[in-house]
Amino acid sequence: SLSPGKMPKRHKFTVEQYVHKAERCLANANVELAIQFLRRALEQSPENLDVLDMLGEVCFDAGHLDVAHDVFMQSVQLAPQHNGGKYMSLGQMTSGQAAVELYQKGIEVFQAEHARIMCGEEEGDANALQKQIASAFTTLAEVYLTDECFAENADTCCEHNLRKALEIDPGNLEATQAMASLRLNQGNRDAAGPLIDQVIAVYEHLEEEEQPDFQFRFETVKLLLELERYDDATAVLETLENEDDENVEILYLLGVCYFNTNHPHGAVDTLRRCKEHLVKYYSEEQEFAAKVDELLASSEAADACDEDGDDGDDSENDDDDDMRDER
Repeated sequence: SLSPGKMPKRHKFTVEQYVHKAERCLANANVELAIQFLRRALEQSPENLDVLDMLGEVCFDAGHLDVAHDVFMQSVQLAPQHNGGKYMSLGQMTSGQAAVELYQKGIEVFQAEHARIMCGEEEGDANALQKQIASAFTTLAEVYLTDECFAENADTCCEHNLRKALEIDPGNLEATQAMASLRLNQGNRDAAGPLIDQVIAVYEHLEEEEQPDFQFRFETVKLLLELERYDDATAVLETLENEDDENVEILYLLGVCYFNTNHPHGAVDTLRRCKEHLVKYYSEEQEFAAKVDELLASSEAADACDEDGDDGDDSENDDDDDMRDER
């Protein structure tokens, strides 16, 4: 046993061991403990770029944005030409022209790394890096669809970067979907439709674990709704509902689709569940709740008409049966 006042000596591991422990924690979804191990590794090696960038990424993914920002900025100061990914993460933590400049720097660093790999000066996966560069161009393009959409030449800049992405990685889903969004913004529905078809065709054939993330597919739904393709939107929304059946936006849009494809009973059921979750978890969302109530009332009215129509058909059938019996 320990004598009073004495503390056990903290056992020290090497930097590599701390990193390995952090990786094991991440594999087990123990993010906070992983962060502690990475901090211990940095205590031993404060200028270790790999550990700094890993800590930044873990903090960024965990939502500790202030810490992630400080860690990435430390990495930038130590080695501005190392790891384009830190600039991409920093870009996501800002907006507007500042984000544009960070993304451009990230692309520049990625491209320099790719050139070194191709020349044999550095080891690395050139193909994987090409895909990263394509994704980076797409991320840059998307700024011109959102924060910088009113900037001069926004459409031109957006298209330029999306074409770059698709030249590098022709099957890039993010770039293809962003191009569809750009075409819709330009009022060119005829060009947007086939681009969305390409996106759906790719991920309909992917295994469940290879599917694009939830947010990407939700963006697909929004584009399909803009194109009034309610059946296609329903198919995607139903898979999203299976993954998160309490998501009020998904339930509302599913109600919109059922209502517009003459399935009022499905709309009523879905919108009632949506309303239930709104009351339970989002009581402050009054404006959204009003939209749900309005569509629910329309769906209930349409459903009641359907039921009356069905009853009328049954009455006619009964009258026919009675006539036959009298004969």
